[in-house]
Amino acid sequence: MEHLMQTVKTKYKSSLTLVLLYSAVFLVLISVIYLPFILESKSMVWEYDGINQHYPSLVYFSELLKGIFQGKGFPMVDFKIGMGFDTITTLHYYAIGDPLNLLSVFVPKENIEVLYTVLILLRLYLSGLSFMKYCKVRNICWYPALLGSLLYVFCGYVFFSAVRHPFFINPMIYLPLLLVGVERLLKKNKPGFFTLMVFLSAVSNFYFFYMLTILVFGYGLFRSYEYSKKSMLPLAHKSFLKVARKAILFYILGVLMAAFIFLPVCGAFLNNGRLNSGYEQNLFLYPFHYYGLLVQSFLAANTTGGYWTILTYGAVIPAAVAIIFTRKNYRGLKWSFLILTAGLMFPSFGYTMNGFAYISNRWEFAYSFLAAFIFAASFQEVENMNKRELVLIVTESVLYAIVGILRPTVYILIACIFLVLSVLCLVLLSVTGNKKLVKGFLFILICCNLSINGFLVNDSRYGDYVSEFVKYREVDSRIGASAVSMLPIIASDDFYRVETYGDHFLNEGLTMDFYDVSGYYSVMNKRVTEYMSGLELASQRAAYRFDNFDARVSVSSLAGVKYFVTTKKKSVPYDYKYVSSLKTEDKTYYLYKNKNQLSLGFTYDSYMLREGYEALSAIRKQEAQLRGGVLEEIPVGISLHSLTGRLGADGYSFTEHKVNYRYEGQIKPMGDYLIVKEKGAKLRIDFNGVADAETYLRLEGFHINEQEALAVTLKVKGDKGVTKTIHIRNKTNNAYFGKEDYLINLGYSSAAMNYCEISFNQPGRYHLGELEVFTVPVRTYKEMVQERLQNQLKEVRLGNNTVSGKIDIVKDSLLYFSIPYSKGWKAYVNHEEQRLLPANIMYMALPLHKGTYNIELIYTTPYLKAGAVISAAGWCLFIFLWYKNRTSEK
Repeated sequence: MEHLMQTVKTKYKSSLTLVLLYSAVFLVLISVIYLPFILESKSMVWEYDGINQHYPSLVYFSELLKGIFQGKGFPMVDFKIGMGFDTITTLHYYAIGDPLNLLSVFVPKENIEVLYTVLILLRLYLSGLSFMKYCKVRNICWYPALLGSLLYVFCGYVFFSAVRHPFFINPMIYLPLLLVGVERLLKKNKPGFFTLMVFLSAVSNFYFFYMLTILVFGYGLFRSYEYSKKSMLPLAHKSFLKVARKAILFYILGVLMAAFIFLPVCGAFLNNGRLNSGYEQNLFLYPFHYYGLLVQSFLAANTTGGYWTILTYGAVIPAAVAIIFTRKNYRGLKWSFLILTAGLMFPSFGYTMNGFAYISNRWEFAYSFLAAFIFAASFQEVENMNKRELVLIVTESVLYAIVGILRPTVYILIACIFLVLSVLCLVLLSVTGNKKLVKGFLFILICCNLSINGFLVNDSRYGDYVSEFVKYREVDSRIGASAVSMLPIIASDDFYRVETYGDHFLNEGLTMDFYDVSGYYSVMNKRVTEYMSGLELASQRAAYRFDNFDARVSVSSLAGVKYFVTTKKKSVPYDYKYVSSLKTEDKTYYLYKNKNQLSLGFTYDSYMLREGYEALSAIRKQEAQLRGGVLEEIPVGISLHSLTGRLGADGYSFTEHKVNYRYEGQIKPMGDYLIVKEKGAKLRIDFNGVADAETYLRLEGFHINEQEALAVTLKVKGDKGVTKTIHIRNKTNNAYFGKEDYLINLGYSSAAMNYCEISFNQPGRYHLGELEVFTVPVRTYKEMVQERLQNQLKEVRLGNNTVSGKIDIVKDSLLYFSIPYSKGWKAYVNHEEQRLLPANIMYMALPLHKGTYNIELIYTTPYLKAGAVISAAGWCLFIFLWYKNRTSEK
């Protein structure tokens, strides 16, 4: 060990030996930490967002890159992404922009699952290297730099997020390198590296770039102050403000260089359905139990107070913290630690750092960086501790043990053991003459501490995190074995969409190459959110997620749904024809075809304004969309009928039925509340329905009023066997978006339905304003949909960023497209550009006179061209300044 240390010290200037040592230790640690994944034959694809978002996005991006090299072009819009969402702005959050994902171009589709794991480990590895790079710039010796990098990489934030959301590790790579850029700017007046890292961070992920911006400028202020006090600033005659101005200008230059992605993504974010969600939370204090768990989680595995506060650091960190508070030359680190620790204690900090969306301490990677660097920076002092510091460290250990007793667990016990061993090791280091031997023991101790922490998180006998991940080499088969297993049976050359009922992964279109009516993306156009909310769709689980159209025959038909795949025959909408079935080991899938499939484009001769539409009930809104287009302005130059006063005419009507309640189990009403005291309690609703109709249950003002119950899942079952799952969220749940009204389709039935029941899976106090039952006869649905079928876009062709077709208009009409509206779409009618109008909230339409038309729609990502021009100018300026600086140096 002594010989190895001396060799590394001698060759530290070249850094190669240190990197090799770090690499060897890194491999050993990840082998122990992720051993449960090997033993359980698990992949690193999480059962939830992993298989639904991250993995499909990587697969799609890989195929997109290969397509570019094959001459297929770049699809800026794709109907496999939701209902036809923007490729760049939708997938940037997950894959597009991350430089490491470019490696996927070399990997066959069947091996993307392996690459997914490799990229996770590569991100961790690079995080440690970037930390060591920062330490070298700060003149930290190789030994504490190496240990600091391990403490940084193998912490609670990594154990939790690396396999859950792989790209959450990227800011751990960028943060130290951004700080290196700041140091070079302040010390040497060289802004180039800083500008490049700003560019890379902005291109990679806008969400973490926002956090990094705040952190880096906060760091810059601290370091500028320290340098100015020591008169270390280059060109000392310049004021602090001039230095700050220079940093800001080069930061802006880095953003400009990234504008080709950053500008479109910012535009999409500002139009995101997640904004103004109605989320409520105490921004001043966390719940009381959080603070005790915060202290315990500083060292203990599988301990957290929530809100993404997952620390789990090496047990040597408290001693390093004690050192900086007793020595005067660590003022900057001391204040940084106090400020960021306060940030973990006050919800408003997490709320701000999370973009004012909800409270989350995902910025915690920065706290981990600070903790690791405090150890690295103060290690020289640790070797020479005085009695006062030793007493303080022992006192820290005792206090931690006392707090641990408040909630004793095996993880607290293990943390205390490592804390005692670490303190003993550090005491020996400060008093013994054979420091090299003690350093060797300390190195082994820290490695054991970190690897055991990670192992405890993952192993099935302890934290059991490994159970949340898909079996190795089964990710693709899991996706393909769901409802989409019926896709090979479908034979269709025209454009169509598929709706599913039953088991169903989300975003399968990214990997299975088909079009459906679902979407689960963090950035989703607010028009989509508003459309789903307006119809009170129970299948809209969040502002950024919808699973289907609740099998509502009119809504699905207007969206161009041609096929319906289900595990329950009773769930099939009206006027769908059986095609085939497929039996698997545990279930049977049934494929049905819509007899009234509408083209991607069809016509209306009537309209109503959105203002009037928003005043309608959800059921009446369905009727309005069947009869005419919903516009946001009066169409000029064409003659259309107004729907005002016509809704409910011509026999289309719905019936509200008188209901009777029966309570089964421990459940009772109390004013506007239902008090549920046991899991499985039921509310049965009896009514006299009508035959040949869709039956709907409507819950108005329905929410859970328990602080502890952030989310509750209910089952609603009709007497014909159709069961729907309803997801209720508390206002303090971070996915809450104001939805408290649910219109639940209990299905179509040729015989009258007479009851339904709500099953509660969790006790609680549920608010229920109104409960209503409606039936909508389908006798006029077919008549109205036939009107839509009479004038459709024909010869529809989908190209790369284009949609084209032909249509004969027999009278002034709105040509409606079941394509999500975006400013990126341009319409050309007989080769002349014509303005597209938003229609039916989330779709779009063209007003046309009588005639024959060739229609072409062309899509360009909004702000992409402007961003590309800005980026080109930014790069030209950067190269010019770099060349000028090089010339002046010579």
